[in-house]
Amino acid sequence: MAGNNINNITEMLGEKDILNAIPEVRKPVGRRAVRNRASMKVTPKQLKDMVKEGLATDITNAPDIDELDRKLHFEVVSVGKGIYGMNCALLKGNDGKTYVITSRNSNLFKLV
Repeated sequence: MAGNNINNITEMLGEKDILNAIPEVRKPVGRRAVRNRASMKVTPKQLKDMVKEGLATDITNAPDIDELDRKLHFEVVSVGKGIYGMNCALLKGNDGKTYVITSRNSNLFKLV
């Protein structure tokens, strides 16, 4: 069941590499690149499944998120939105790894 949602994302994009499938909208501004977040919709469940499959690292409750951001310079790839605003985020670090925030908490609002 967990792999099914991930397969739906990759089939929707038509590629196996999720991060490279999203085109750049404009050049990086400040420390994060601004991407077309509407091109890929994600849900917290899909991101949790990515963590279960080992495709991403969950940093939802990381205690030192500011230090991690200084070290990895997170780039926002996609943001999950609902009726109350942001629900989750898919991020990419400068180390090339994928990171996720799967719930509405202070880490989500600090990084996005």
